[in-house]
Amino acid sequence: MVDFHVTNIVANADLGWKIDIGKLCEERNVVRNENFPGVVYKQMEHVKSALIFASGKVVFTGAKSKDSIDNAFTELKKKMEKFRLL
Repeated sequence: MVDFHVTNIVANADLGWKIDIGKLCEERNVVRNENFPGVVYKQMEHVKSALIFASGKVVFTGAKSKDSIDNAFTELKKKMEKFRLL
């Protein structure tokens, strides 16, 4: 039997609203590349990073469990409320 370990879970989610990417880019823990349509949000507690798009779609990377992703989504949704477009 093969012994394996989960080292990286990638998951996607939808915040349910659009994000003001320009305003979000003013944050210190955001990386933006002009060739990429979203931003990389770093320094999250439960996952390594989150890719955030103006559409409100999010891709979480570097999680070790589903619980980590659930917690990261809750954390990110609270933080992104101030960047919500109406």
